[in-house]
Amino acid sequence: MAQIQQKQHQSEKLQNTEMLQQNLQQAINLQLAGNMLAAERKYRSILKKAPNHTDALQFLAVILQQSDHPSAADYFIKKAVKSAPKNAQVLINQAEIYRDQGDLDKTQLCAERALSLNPDLIDAFVILGAVCFQKQQLQTAKLHFNHALKINPYDVSVHNQLANVLCLQDHNQEAVEHYQQALSIQPDFHDCRVNLADTLIDLGEIRNAISHYQHVLERQPENTPLLIRLGAAFEKRGDTEKAIQHYQMALEKNPELIEARINMGRVLLSNNPQQSEKFLSSILKIDPDNADAHYWLGIHSQTMGRFEKATRYFQQAILLRPDFYDAWHRLSQNRGYIPTQIELKDLEFQVEQIRNNENKGQDLITLSFTLGRFHDQQGNHDSAFCYFQQGNRVKAKKYVFDKDKHEQQINDIIKTFDAEFFSQRQGWGNQSRIPVFIVGMPRSGTTLVEQILSTHTELYGAGELEFMQQQVRYLSENNDKQSISHAGTTRQLNQQQVKQQADNYLRDLQKLQPESKGIVDKLPGNYLRLGLIRLLFPQARIIHCRRDPMDTCWSCFQQNFEKGLSFSNNLKNLGFAYLNYIRLIEHWHKTLSTEILDINYEQLIENPADQSRRLLQYCGLKWDPAVLDYHQQVRPVSSASQWQVRQPLYKTSIGRWKNYQQYLKPLQRILAA
Repeated sequence: MAQIQQKQHQSEKLQNTEMLQQNLQQAINLQLAGNMLAAERKYRSILKKAPNHTDALQFLAVILQQSDHPSAADYFIKKAVKSAPKNAQVLINQAEIYRDQGDLDKTQLCAERALSLNPDLIDAFVILGAVCFQKQQLQTAKLHFNHALKINPYDVSVHNQLANVLCLQDHNQEAVEHYQQALSIQPDFHDCRVNLADTLIDLGEIRNAISHYQHVLERQPENTPLLIRLGAAFEKRGDTEKAIQHYQMALEKNPELIEARINMGRVLLSNNPQQSEKFLSSILKIDPDNADAHYWLGIHSQTMGRFEKATRYFQQAILLRPDFYDAWHRLSQNRGYIPTQIELKDLEFQVEQIRNNENKGQDLITLSFTLGRFHDQQGNHDSAFCYFQQGNRVKAKKYVFDKDKHEQQINDIIKTFDAEFFSQRQGWGNQSRIPVFIVGMPRSGTTLVEQILSTHTELYGAGELEFMQQQVRYLSENNDKQSISHAGTTRQLNQQQVKQQADNYLRDLQKLQPESKGIVDKLPGNYLRLGLIRLLFPQARIIHCRRDPMDTCWSCFQQNFEKGLSFSNNLKNLGFAYLNYIRLIEHWHKTLSTEILDINYEQLIENPADQSRRLLQYCGLKWDPAVLDYHQQVRPVSSASQWQVRQPLYKTSIGRWKNYQQYLKPLQRILAA
């Protein structure tokens, strides 16, 4: 009899277990279908019959966390762990709950316990990698994600997350490889594709990035952040029309989209400052305490020469966001602004706080150049140099200058654009005399020359245009791989292609000011592209600005250039780049049949009337004494010389390097060669 009762008890127990299992599966199915309320009721019914049912406890905890009941979620997940302390998956769910609650330390502890129970548990490595990423422990995050990929090389999410880490470590090319691996497995992983496009932008592969953005936008036409990204990409490519078009599309979908309004204000700044100010000011009606809006209105005022107004905007931005270091840097460019000793000490304290934090590198760069400027203006040359050197050292690690590649590019340009090259292509291109190019080393007086020329009624100063840079980028993207620069592809262009490129450039140029007889493209680095410029526009005027080598190089060293010019972050590299620049300029003088007008900065300062006459005569224009009052002209100036060109000519910038002579001996030795 006892034996029969025992078997009956076992049978009932088995039936109860099977019923609980069926109920559990039903609850899981409801949860997967998104019916959380019904799933929660089902889990609770299971727990009435089996209070320590591990799966019901942990899955109910997950639902409660998703339903924004963190205390209840914490209660049930702890019960689940207590019921099955050796169950690694329960610990993973506990880790996810704590992560969702923002408790990274508890998340990490739970994931580590799970890993101690199961060393091959991929979820634990992924969670630990994500936690370390959030804590900015990038190297450790990278190790965890790599462990996860060893377990499952086809996990697209891990490839994406690892690539995000690599981007923050400035290993962009390696990041691209992981994004591409993820997309080869799952082509519709749209977040990953957008991340890939963002990284390609940083690598300068704008055209490729745009195609990826467009691929996602076709499938997500209402994605306004993506519209803004596309607009910014077109802006970088120099296609202002398409940039504005995409910003407007974003604003049509969401009129209060602040980022789109800021981007519109920025892109319109150079050729429509009035409309630019309108967009930026409109942000303050939506959000009066928007620090970015105050900052960009400050830049607008600074660009237009309204320095006192700019100061007020920058100060307000800093008041709203005390660690707005870019606003501090802009303040340091306003020569009339003198920081208080308290402000100076506070900035110096902040530098010390972030000096050894590898994740604050950009902030350290910005603050260092800011303090360098403030100390320089106050005559504290020793302190100023220390800060300039610190900022440049950090930048040099981030933006590495490849001396060999740079020299090979110069050699390639000289070898390709020889006298025979031009003699074989006489009559090619567009014969227009509208384009006027001002070239030279950065900080050599190019902005001053443009300001003088643009004061003449028949000339329009377009600023630092990237049109020619975009032409070169296109040629480089389609290189024959036998040439390290754009020169090889340029040699392969036929007459029709050259004419087409010239016509496209001229069309874009004339859109800026259709009625002008001459339009000035002032991009100093175009000295690298004079071969292409001469091919496209045989009649174009080319003005080369030259300044004392030491003053030029020292001025570059103390300038925090926003992009490119990585040679400027090291005195020896500066000297090396300067000598190669001289070598190339001498080649152009020997090779180009079109005359290049040399303008010496020191001579222009000493005798502005005579040098200005030379400039106008070279451009085929009648003398206009108004050009001598260039500083009174109201026009946008966005280069680093925006303060200087608003002042009458002064001589104090000549020989300024001598204040730092004791530190500049390595540069002197190189230039002496």
